[in-house]
Amino acid sequence: MEGEKVLLQCELSKSGSDVQWKKGTERLRSGGRYEMIQRGTTFQLHIRDLVSEDSAEYTCECGDQRTTAAIVVKALPVIFRHELQSQECEEDSSVTLHCELSKPGVPVEWRKGTQLLQSGGKYLIKQSGSSLELTIIDLKPEDAGTYSCSCGDQKTSATMKIKALPVTFRRELQSQECEEGSSVTLHCEISKPGVPVEWRKGTQLLQSGGKYLIKQSGSSLELTINDLKTEDAGTYSCSCGDQKTSATMKIKALPVIFRHGLQSQECEEGSSVTLHCEISKPGVPVKWRNGTQLLKSGEKYLIKQSEYSLELTITDLKPEDAGTYSCSCGDQKTSATMKIKALPVIFRRELQSQECEEGSSVTLHCEISKPGVPVEWRNGTQLLQSGGKYLIKQSGSSLELTITDLKPEDAGTYSCSCGDQKTSATMKIKALPVIFRRELQSQECEEGSSVTLHCEISKPGVPVEWRNRTQLLQSGEKYLIKQSGSSLELTITDLKPEDAGIYSCSCGDQKTSATMKIKAFPVIFRHELQSQECEEGSSVTLHCEISKPGVPVEWRKGTQLLQSGGKYLIKQSGSSLELTINDLKPEDAGTYSCSCGDQKTSATMKIKALPVIFRHGLQSQECEEGSSVTLHCELSKPGVPVEWRKGTQLLQSGGKYLIKQSGSSLELTINDLKPEDAGTYSCLCGDQKTSATMKIKGL
Repeated sequence: MEGEKVLLQCELSKSGSDVQWKKGTERLRSGGRYEMIQRGTTFQLHIRDLVSEDSAEYTCECGDQRTTAAIVVKALPVIFRHELQSQECEEDSSVTLHCELSKPGVPVEWRKGTQLLQSGGKYLIKQSGSSLELTIIDLKPEDAGTYSCSCGDQKTSATMKIKALPVTFRRELQSQECEEGSSVTLHCEISKPGVPVEWRKGTQLLQSGGKYLIKQSGSSLELTINDLKTEDAGTYSCSCGDQKTSATMKIKALPVIFRHGLQSQECEEGSSVTLHCEISKPGVPVKWRNGTQLLKSGEKYLIKQSEYSLELTITDLKPEDAGTYSCSCGDQKTSATMKIKALPVIFRRELQSQECEEGSSVTLHCEISKPGVPVEWRNGTQLLQSGGKYLIKQSGSSLELTITDLKPEDAGTYSCSCGDQKTSATMKIKALPVIFRRELQSQECEEGSSVTLHCEISKPGVPVEWRNRTQLLQSGEKYLIKQSGSSLELTITDLKPEDAGIYSCSCGDQKTSATMKIKAFPVIFRHELQSQECEEGSSVTLHCEISKPGVPVEWRKGTQLLQSGGKYLIKQSGSSLELTINDLKPEDAGTYSCSCGDQKTSATMKIKALPVIFRHGLQSQECEEGSSVTLHCELSKPGVPVEWRKGTQLLQSGGKYLIKQSGSSLELTINDLKPEDAGTYSCLCGDQKTSATMKIKGL
């Protein structure tokens, strides 16, 4: 076992000989953990404090004689002899956690929670023999937690608590007095780096960006305020928790003056001009005027203010734009005179003659020297207006006449005139023959579907004829004919086998044809009949559904063909089929079927018979001798056989007694009553019975 000692011993046949001890091929010498003893012919090798690496073959040699033995050292498990101890330390201090293993030099892992720690920077890890240390420097509140040292499956842990130091201002803010337009930086310093702070002007929370630049480098804090305005005066503060430092800012305002005045201009009509000036303070509001008219930024005037620079741009100059323009700021003002040179209107670009194909569109272009001047477009002497066939556009100096869907009658001379100025061009139209650009395509479709045949002619709006073989087709329920420009369509709905054939579209002597094939569907039962069990006297409806509407079917009970009427009501709505059986009797039980060609669906009908009861019982009577009397009763089911009795005597119809049964109504008439006819009369049906007493008054 590791840590123990072992003795190897051998004996020679002769004393006085020398031997050598070896571990593997390594020759061993006495000393340290090895002790070699010789007593006569006996030789011993003592090995103390065994370690795992002592496992090997050991040999004792004497000349060419040797003896060998193997040593296997069982390693002891590593345990922590001294555990880590929990600590409570102050922020910014350092701490060392100690523990000790039972075996020196064994590798371990240090962790904070689950985070594996490495030696370097914040952490210093040392291992000297079986002693282990973790030193944590510059402690912060976030260093609090559980630290552990693990070796294999052995582990020791300790808790670290950190006492945070309060944050204070080491250097306070200083009050400032600055000039308008300059920048200023307020400085302060806290006792702990990286702690978040808030900057405020009065109660307003300040954010870094634009006017304010907030910087924090370690414990040093700065607020820079750019482009100071008079409204930036006030009290500024920096707070950290319940600690706060404040300073007052005063601003010396600068007077506004025009650094550069407006310059007078002379410009050509139709051009644009920009008047410039500059003030001594950025962002101050100004007013622009033409004479006494206050100007606003818009289509004609573009007013821009960028810091100190002011601009008024006047576009599309007209003679009436001449005059005196001014820019004023408070009691400061700068002015300039504007003169405009008017231009005569001429055609800078003439119309060009065109030759175009029928059905196309064409645009005639020309250009005048002055934008926005009204013009007239004509075809010969006919004045043209924008709309429908003609589209007239004027964008500045550029003029356009677009003629759409050209026809042969659109040929002629077109002109554009402006005052006494005029430009003309000739239009020629090449007429096109009508042909089929896209032919009909043959189709194969399923019965019941719809199909659309398409073709296209070279000229829109030309009349055509659609035919099925020689039959002229008209748009309606079965056929939908559409013509949109040059595109032609024939839609055939609810296709039947008889719709197969050759369809054609003709335009004059031009014609296109296509063949239509129809795939007929076999008729099948989509929903089968369902077997039923019903009560006698009720009604029942058997349902089924076929795959094709309107196909004739046959209903049967067994082999009996059923017809609609009386007991049976047969309905067919599209693909849905129904057989209704009214007033069910026990004899209505059996197999019912619906057949269509060789397709058939069947269902079984069971009838639950109702028990027979007397709805109205017999009534006792008192009659005179020699008269006749009729006893009445009524069953719940017609036609059921009954027995009439007097006492136990079974009565038969004939002579003295007349027995009648009409549906569910029953009667017993007794003629020529005698005193001996008195007694109890009853009517029996199965286990049901009704009775009445007859009394006779003697004469």
